[in-house]
Amino acid sequence: MIALYRKTHQGITNTDVYLIMNADNTRRANAQLLNELKTAQGKAPAYLYFFNWRSPVHNGQMKAYHTLDIPFALYNIDQAASMTGAMQDRYALAHRMSAAFASFARSGNPNHADLPMWPAFNARDYPTMIFGNDCKVVNDPNRQERLALKAIRDGAASTAG
Repeated sequence: MIALYRKTHQGITNTDVYLIMNADNTRRANAQLLNELKTAQGKAPAYLYFFNWRSPVHNGQMKAYHTLDIPFALYNIDQAASMTGAMQDRYALAHRMSAAFASFARSGNPNHADLPMWPAFNARDYPTMIFGNDCKVVNDPNRQERLALKAIRDGAASTAG
């Protein structure tokens, strides 16, 4: 697993290998599973996103940490400057992200004019909106890692039973 993460995330530190792997195996895997389950219900579309904007606070050491997306989704980045810093680039992302959340709340669809077309989730392609300085949709952006971690979880589950 470490070799895979070093290959797919070149130049990262040992700490980053652990942090990314842990996040992929917990929060990210859970979000992906929820999208799979919601889509399988067939009652309403689901939309998957990955937030990769890196906070400049503490000399950038915090990177794109858990919950950093919340000030952007709610457009309260000034109130959360201790998390987001004070750079101007954060306003464009806050607009794109908060408008997507507002559109989703109104209509069940996050698409709006200032964001690339965001397709509903499907388990074949795993379309994922990447929220960062450049917002874009990528199909299954962590496929190799996702499948490797799933194989380990599935193997551990079968030996535990």
